[in-house]
Amino acid sequence: PIKWKCPEVLTFTSNQDVSTIGFVKIADGAKIEYNDGTGWKDATISTSLTLNNGQSVKFRGDYSKVTTSKTVYTQFKIEGNVSASGDVNTLIDGVGGDIELSSYNYSCMFMECAGLTDASGLKLPSETMSDSCCYQMFAGCSALQTAPSILATTADYRACDSMFVGSGLTMLPQMENLKTINEYGCKEMFRSCNSLTQATDLTFNHIAHNGAEKMFATCTTLDTIGNIYTKDVDYQGWYDADNTGANNGTTSTYWHFDNLEAASGFNLVAGTESTLWASDGRKLWHLEHCRH
Repeated sequence: PIKWKCPEVLTFTSNQDVSTIGFVKIADGAKIEYNDGTGWKDATISTSLTLNNGQSVKFRGDYSKVTTSKTVYTQFKIEGNVSASGDVNTLIDGVGGDIELSSYNYSCMFMECAGLTDASGLKLPSETMSDSCCYQMFAGCSALQTAPSILATTADYRACDSMFVGSGLTMLPQMENLKTINEYGCKEMFRSCNSLTQATDLTFNHIAHNGAEKMFATCTTLDTIGNIYTKDVDYQGWYDADNTGANNGTTSTYWHFDNLEAASGFNLVAGTESTLWASDGRKLWHLEHCRH
């Protein structure tokens, strides 16, 4: 299992001279502070910080008077070349660690941050990702190449919906802890990530109805290299699925259903275990105890 060993407050570090950190919006009722090395100060919507190469700024917050929603959230504005690290929960309670999250807590937090290039040092929730908590969190981050590890074991309703849509990721984040995907939990999670060239072999214990809907839709570079999924993956995320697993020679990947004992219905394929194979014999994904 992935373990987090370096708790710290949310931190941004510039990888070049003249990067800027500010806000597009701050959630109503949120109290946010920053520390650029000269002590903690209140952040406002007009806060704009310039960092040179190697300089950092830290953020913490208090959401005790905030009810986040699809329209109430905090969104950073990042330009230049910036890495993000630390515990995102410190923006909620100033302390971090495992806390009880609310819906949309991190919704749109880094959406369209053109200067965010590396988020591998961020710590996300480590138990359950609550309803819509990371909805569009990194959407449109076109320069983002590395993502934070998905530490949670469960993605609740829409928890990771469109989380990285349209980002510049070149490989998937570590997701080995994630075993349960509830309804729409990973819907369109990596849609239109057109720099993705690598995908890992993952095993899930349960994927609910529509849990992985369009998870890799229009990822054109995966289609080009014949890696996991093709651009034809749509709706449930399955393509060229047949009960015998025979490759018809026209696709780069195909599903073999190893267990067909589950009842059919809900426009899902009957089965509780299946394997995604590449046409060259590579085993890409293995799903167990799943309705798909």
